[in-house]
Amino acid sequence: MIKAVIFDMDGLMVNSEPIQSKAFEFVIRQYGKIPIFNANGMIQTVGITAKDSWVRLKKALGIEADLDTLVREKEEAYQKLIKTDLQPQEGLIPLVELLKEKGLKRAIASNAPLNTIILVLESLKLSQDFGVIVSGTTVPKGKPHPDIFLQAAKQLEVRPEDCLVLEDAESGVEAGKRAGMKVIAVPNQYTRSHDFSKADLIANSLADIKWSTILKV
Repeated sequence: MIKAVIFDMDGLMVNSEPIQSKAFEFVIRQYGKIPIFNANGMIQTVGITAKDSWVRLKKALGIEADLDTLVREKEEAYQKLIKTDLQPQEGLIPLVELLKEKGLKRAIASNAPLNTIILVLESLKLSQDFGVIVSGTTVPKGKPHPDIFLQAAKQLEVRPEDCLVLEDAESGVEAGKRAGMKVIAVPNQYTRSHDFSKADLIANSLADIKWSTILKV
């Protein structure tokens, strides 16, 4: 029985991937390099940590700065953009209200740094609606490893098998399943080509997740 719902953030709760890409581009140009865009028009690899994306970008672009500096500079640029460019994904606010009404616990498990997650929640006026927040920067291994979801379940005081994960990326779906949880995949325009075959259910958007949907998984 589902007792808690764990949300990813970037790409699921907010359409943040283009904003993330702008932040990566800003930093890359600061180092005098020309960004390389992928088939989706993004610079970063969707679904992995910024640090893991920088490992690839450093090598591809020949940037000599250390990883921690690049992560910090990109996060500073991203936080400035959040204040003007951020919008909730369709159906997010009604879904959160539904979960509150039904008495389900709620958590966020995101690769983003904690201060960024808090800033996003403040921008969306959802700061009081999530009892647990787990940042990927605080667990040993990021998605697709299950660490972040297991930590969220522990803090929620709910067994993993009683948790439902909402994810927009293949790596997150895999992490949720490896944690022993139910997973609903909600692809966005940048992740529609991902393999979501491991998900228990695929929804077109958060607006399509009703109480009957949750009872199905």
